[in-house]
Formats: sequence, C-alpha cells, structure tokens
Amino acid sequence: MAKIESVKDLPRWFSLVKYEASARFDAVEWYRQLLERQSLFIEALDSREPNSLLPDWYPGAVGDLRESPLELPESINDVEVKRLAVSSLRAYDLRITAFEEMHRLGRDNSSGVDYHVLFDRSWQTKISVLTPGSNAKQPAVVVDLGATDSTLKAAFAIWLAEARRAQPASAPSRSKPNWRRWARYGLLPYIDLWIWSIETGNHIPDRVMSAAITTYDAGEANLRKTVVPLAKDLLLDLSALQALAAMEGVQNSSANSESFEG
Repeated sequence: MAKIESVKDLPRWFSLVKYEASARFDAVEWYRQLLERQSLFIEALDSREPNSLLPDWYPGAVGDLRESPLELPESINDVEVKRLAVSSLRAYDLRITAFEEMHRLGRDNSSGVDYHVLFDRSWQTKISVLTPGSNAKQPAVVVDLGATDSTLKAAFAIWLAEARRAQPASAPSRSKPNWRRWARYGLLPYIDLWIWSIETGNHIPDRVMSAAITTYDAGEANLRKTVVPLAKDLLLDLSALQALAAMEGVQNSSANSESFEG
C-alpha cells in the first residue's frame, strides 16, 4: 500500500492533460463516460467484500481507461442514450431484467431466460425494469393513446405523485444535472482516482485529491462540499443525466432535420 502524501505520489498513469477534452462534452458524452466508470466503481467496491474477487474483464477495462480516460469501448459508445424518460415497455427490457434477476438469484440462465422471476406472488405485480445507469429498477409506464392529451397529463401527474411518495428517502436528488461545470470541477479525474484508491486500498487525502484533479486547486472544503457528493450521486444513479441526454438528443435531431429541410 503506497503512502499518498502529495500529487507526485499518485499513480504514473494519472495526468490531467488526458482529461482536457472533457470541457467540450455534451450531456450525452458525460452520460457515456460516467456509465463506464459506474460499472468499474461497483466492481471495485464489491471486491472489498470478504471472499470477493475482481472479474476477469476488470484489469483490461480499467487499464484501457487509465491509459486513455476519454476513449470508450464500442459497447459504451453503442449504448442507447436517446430513449425518453416516458417510453414504451419493450420485450427487450423484460428480457434484460429477467436475465439480471436470474443472475441475482444464482439461477442458471444457459438454457434461456425465465420471465417468471419478474413476478413475485402475482401476475398483477407492477413491473419494474433495469435501465442503463441506474442501480434501482424503474417502474414501467403504459400510455393509453386513446385518451385525450389533457386526460393523459392529469393521469400522469397523479401517478407521478404516488410514485414519488413511494420512493425511498435515500433516493438520489432529482435536480437537473449541471454538466457544463463538471470538467472544471475535475469530476472524471476525481472518479478515476477514487476507483483506483478503492481497488488498491490506498488512501488519498482530500488536500492531495483537490490539488490533483484541477489546475487551480479549489481546496479541501470545496472538494468535500461539491465534487465528493456529486460523484457519489452520479455513480449511484445516472438516470437523471440519461433523461437530460435523451431530451437534448431529440432536440438536436429535430434542429438538424429542420435545417436540412430548409
């Protein structure tokens, strides 16, 4: 275990220069970058549990990320990001959710997916599905397009109020992600060093972390007040950012289409 007393004691792969292009990221790219780090963060945390090991793919994935932290594998670049927050429940969603549920239950899925694991006690049980970027299952919404818009809006407002009341008190904040500040905060360098510290057991003092992740060093107090809670919230749940990225993607597509037609 290395003793981290200053920035010069940080791992050799770490360099702020590698992160400079993040200042030009849009919401979609922030979502993809954080989605990749979320999976590494979860695996690093899990590996600290007794009798737990890092998966075989972890060393290669984290090594590639540290070598070129803004270059992502094709599996992440191909992730669906333009799906709106209110959308149709798909068979694909059920299949992925069932697959993950079987894995959680320790059941063999080599012979196919058993959809019955999704229904506890009754077929009337409300369906929740896993979505990229969120560790919590999200409720599925069915929209009756035979109803008028005003009726749909009123019905959705009622459903949303009930869903929010049922939400755990520990659920992450639903404030709009202000991603335009994240590059200046040094968010990605902080997350990458945090994952490394979890993985290796090395402790990086706040004063060292603050000096390492930006060129201007905002100080320990600002790190604890701003960057630390932001990173924790994002690594717990990226759904708010995904919804924002989807909206921006739709708006950009619409603008490009209008420009082409004009």
